[in-house]
Amino acid sequence: MVMLDFPGHGFSSGLPECGDAIKTFSSILNALIKTGGLRKPVLVSWSLGGAVALQYAIDHRKELSALILVDTLPTLRVMPTLGYLPTVPYYGIPDPKNFLPLIRLYAPFGKHLLEYLQRSPLKNGFVRFLVLLLATGKKPDKNLVEWCSQILLKHLNIGALINIGVGMVGFDVVKRLSEIDVPTLIIHGTEDRILSKQYAELLHRNIKNSTIRLVEGSGHCPHLEKPEEFNKTLIEFLNMIEEA
Repeated sequence: MVMLDFPGHGFSSGLPECGDAIKTFSSILNALIKTGGLRKPVLVSWSLGGAVALQYAIDHRKELSALILVDTLPTLRVMPTLGYLPTVPYYGIPDPKNFLPLIRLYAPFGKHLLEYLQRSPLKNGFVRFLVLLLATGKKPDKNLVEWCSQILLKHLNIGALINIGVGMVGFDVVKRLSEIDVPTLIIHGTEDRILSKQYAELLHRNIKNSTIRLVEGSGHCPHLEKPEEFNKTLIEFLNMIEEA
């Protein structure tokens, strides 16, 4: 198993530019696969990583054995429900590309605000609030919330977060999903407050050889919130691929 930290993530240094973040990361992934001599790998990807995996599977589908997408977005036309707001069909959400000049204009202000909060006495409560609001389901494990909060407090790269956000504005591969023809497993938490399950269903409808598994009671992180169910689903799919 090989794990990849993109620039600005985990232990990888560097700050991604505000260009096309997804295609840039897809190129980095391709370079890793080529230089690492990884033949026909299975890509396991979550959230932003899922967007990168979709781009890679479209551009290099002959290089893959299979694809596993966890709470993945195929477009940035997303309106988080936060657990309280109604779900809006993705096609009813304004295309963020139309607001790119404004997004670029106000991105530095967002960066300064987040940097201030990161230094302020409010940072612990703010980060915990974000984890509860965006990362978990309605009944999160307290230890998981604390663990996620500590990771964000110690390792969040705000510059990378803003640059990637701006660089993702043009990302939309919905019309190209039918080009993906490798076996694909789609896992999605039913209580995801960032991406409703409509995005998983959208992937399933458009990717020919796909299977969908909804994880009841999980938010945006089923691999952390429901690890036993997640691992079982993953192993069953990998065994099926191996037998095939």
